Amino acid sequence: MNEYFYEIELYWKSGKTGVLSTPGLPEIIEVCSPLITPKEKKEKWTPDQLIGAAVSSCFMNTYLAIAEQNKLELISYHSQCFVKLEDTDGKYVTTEILLRPIIKLTNDLSVPKAFKCIEEAEQQSPLKLALNFSVAIHPKIEYLHETKKIRT
Repeated sequence: MNEYFYEIELYWKSGKTGVLSTPGLPEIIEVCSPLITPKEKKEKWTPDQLIGAAVSSCFMNTYLAIAEQNKLELISYHSQCFVKLEDTDGKYVTTEILLRPIIKLTNDLSVPKAFKCIEEAEQQSPLKLALNFSVAIHPKIEYLHETKKIRT
């Protein structure tokens, strides 16, 4: 069994702001509370946005691996992610994530295979499987050319 461990460090800066970092990467991400007062500006990532980013990128990587195994030719992959944060009994909880992958193919004949890859990725995406709230996938498949079917 393969195991992977990731180290992430969080340092509190001030107020409701902290800094995330990980060894070996130069980028530092500033994070803040998802709930801000009207006079505060949301100029940093929130934990809920980071969950959405993690789920979105995990799903993309799972989908791309499955698409490659199935020899699906993609032109592009773009995804929108919506994270729902609800007040549940006075506590704010992430209750749902909606992913909208937009997949562009070379032609319309690949559309069924693209949807099959979406279904497989939904069943195999590690973060989607690990979360205890709904992660809905609503894909949009586009293609450049319609393949002409010749009648015989």
